[in-house]
Amino acid sequence: MTTQDEVLRIARLARIEIDEKDLASVQKKFSAILEHFKLLEEVAWFAFVAAGIAVLEILVRFDPQAITNWETWAISLGGSALRAAAAAAIARFAKGA
Repeated sequence: MTTQDEVLRIARLARIEIDEKDLASVQKKFSAILEHFKLLEEVAWFAFVAAGIAVLEILVRFDPQAITNWETWAISLGGSALRAAAAAAIARFAKGA
C-alpha cells in the first residue's frame, strides 16, 4: 500500500493540494489505482510471453519448402501470436477477478 508520504510527494509533484482530512481516502484510492496498473503490467507480460511461445513453436516446425504462399504464412503466424496473447490475457484477467 502507498504511504501517506508518497501520496503527498506525488500530489506535490502534480501540484495538487490534499487536505489532511482527505489524505487517508486519497491514499486508499491511489493504492487501488496502482494495483490496477500492476495487473495490466502482468497481463501485458503474460500476453507477450504467450505470443513469443506461439511464434517459436511455429518457427521450430518451419519448412520453407512446404510454404506456397508467404503472405498467408505470415498472416497466420501473426494470427497465432495474437490468439495466444489474447488467451493469456483473458486467463490472467479471469484469475484476477
